[in-house]
Amino acid sequence: MTYDLTHDGLSSVYRGSKPRATVWREVSTQSFPAVAYVTDLGGSKDAFCAISVGVADSATVDIGLTLSRAKVGKSDPCAVNAQIADLVIGNLRQKAGS
Repeated sequence: MTYDLTHDGLSSVYRGSKPRATVWREVSTQSFPAVAYVTDLGGSKDAFCAISVGVADSATVDIGLTLSRAKVGKSDPCAVNAQIADLVIGNLRQKAGS
């Protein structure tokens, strides 16, 4: 997990990752806009997925997930990562008091 302060928020993800994406899903996490994606640099779409959550106009929380070999072909890595992102953002919101 990383916290990106490029000052472009999700715009930088759309600009930098969407053109190379083999998987691209616009999703929502704890009512924040987010995208789940796999690029040609990220790995196999059967095993890997990244999610970027726009927590502010200028910031994202980015989470990458690689499934274990036992889960490849049995679980959707973007669906699993969406659950993780929901937990992470929920914890951050709780710690922030909102």
